[in-house]
Amino acid sequence: MKPFLYVANWKTNFSFNQEVAFAKEHHAELIELGKKPAATIVLCPSFCSLAPLHELFKNTSLALGAQDCSAYKPGAHTGQVNAQSLAEVGCTYCLVGHSEQRTQCQETNEHIAQKVTQLISHKITPIICIGETSKDHRAGKTLSILEEQLTPILALFNHAQALPSLAIAYEPVWAIGTGTTPTPDTLHKTYTWIRAHLQQKLGHVSQKIKLIYGGSVDEKTGLDIIKLTDLDGVLVGGASLDFQKFKNIVELQR
Repeated sequence: MKPFLYVANWKTNFSFNQEVAFAKEHHAELIELGKKPAATIVLCPSFCSLAPLHELFKNTSLALGAQDCSAYKPGAHTGQVNAQSLAEVGCTYCLVGHSEQRTQCQETNEHIAQKVTQLISHKITPIICIGETSKDHRAGKTLSILEEQLTPILALFNHAQALPSLAIAYEPVWAIGTGTTPTPDTLHKTYTWIRAHLQQKLGHVSQKIKLIYGGSVDEKTGLDIIKLTDLDGVLVGGASLDFQKFKNIVELQR
């Protein structure tokens, strides 16, 4: 059984008190779930809950991830959280480039590449979200959009003899929170293209990059998604807010 990532993105659905209460209520169950062979569970709460969740789950197999980070080193960047601080509170993963950040905060592909650089410098694995809108999907522009989003990221590693730990999450914007996911055939073709593109740009070292899927992953859609041979993990949004639903998704992998 190959290693598989299960990333729970809580977004801002829970308040601080609710996040801590959820973690405490399901503390033993989450730790037990994290012991599943070949499964890595990554919890991504809001910034303010990272430190207390680190205390709850340190010395366990559960990993902690942030939902974003600053593109800059420590300095005069009011309202941002730098990668050094994330590392100090126990984060080993961090989402960057999520479509909600791209649209609500007008993030550019180049800005996201800066965040990747900061995370890598503090040994945090970036989970780099890419994906097309419904308009671009209907226009048949999926692959060209993905190439645009990947270009400044891959430029960071031109001619690299080795790569840091990286994950790329294909998360079509039109699938997020809609209950609709691409067909298995469409996903297979998309991931085949991503893998070939990585190989073309980075050579054999690209095989180290993990490919994951996000967008309406739940108990119903999860089985077809997890069965994809190209996949190394899933990014779970709404279904991760219900422990039993999240557990059911993890247990789909046999």
